[in-house]
Amino acid sequence: MERLHEKFIHSIHTKRFTLNEINEYLTMFLKAKPVNIDKFEELKEDVCVNFDNIVFCYSITDEEAKNNLLTAAEKQEMQKMKKLISSQSSLSAKDKKIALQQVEMLNIILESSDGKYVDNFTLQGGSEKLLDEMIFLKGIDPEKCILGNEEYEMYLEVVHKKSLFNQINKMELIKVILNGKFKSS
Repeated sequence: MERLHEKFIHSIHTKRFTLNEINEYLTMFLKAKPVNIDKFEELKEDVCVNFDNIVFCYSITDEEAKNNLLTAAEKQEMQKMKKLISSQSSLSAKDKKIALQQVEMLNIILESSDGKYVDNFTLQGGSEKLLDEMIFLKGIDPEKCILGNEEYEMYLEVVHKKSLFNQINKMELIKVILNGKFKSS
């Protein structure tokens, strides 16, 4: 962990991404669509969510994007759940439809107390890749970059797992594209 800490401190990844940068990444690369907060009223009852701090809500419905975010095991589990729901004779057609939509959903809810950075996020739907993306995008406050801090060590593990110490940062590419410095042919 110490080696990862040293690599991180001397890398370009020490900068946190802003809400606007994260919004651009989610909508451009993950094809996430903004969703009205009213769709997530149940989160008012969630003790891990500060509903008043929710600033953006998204749903990923694009099949190609979802396919890229799900592992083979997650896809297999989703198929099992769909079969199970479809075979339930006790459910009405309407309830089956709702249950099937819940199995297929990938929702992202972002919270921010300062309107600039993500403090917390909630994912609805099972995707380890999306969880890793969100941990990376959320970043970590530089003051929390201390070995022994569980949140920091989890962040380091994600950065290491994604091999981001040795690759160009996707967000840097987004900035280049958004600033018009890169023109695709």
